[in-house]
Amino acid sequence: MAQGTGYSNGQEAFAAVDQGMKGWREQHPKATLQELETALDQRLAAVRAQVLAELAQASKATSFQGRPAAERPTCPACRIPLQARGRHRRKLRLQGNVPVEVSRE
Repeated sequence: MAQGTGYSNGQEAFAAVDQGMKGWREQHPKATLQELETALDQRLAAVRAQVLAELAQASKATSFQGRPAAERPTCPACRIPLQARGRHRRKLRLQGNVPVEVSRE
């Protein structure tokens, strides 16, 4: 999975969310349904970000070095095919304002 996830599959990720929610519920026994939903959504958003980062990193689209210009992504402003200049880490924000890092050319 993505760096730092520690999960080898989705079942482990959801088991960790379940355990985390049980612990949260013990600490917040009078929480409303809305508060429960918010806490669960935060945990699920983190797992979602981890899965998305893993899928993005596994994509062949992370590297376009050696590809013909017609197969490379283009600049959204000028439409010229991009040139490979090495790998760079990008920090992105997903739904729920969850941060994720990916390494791309």
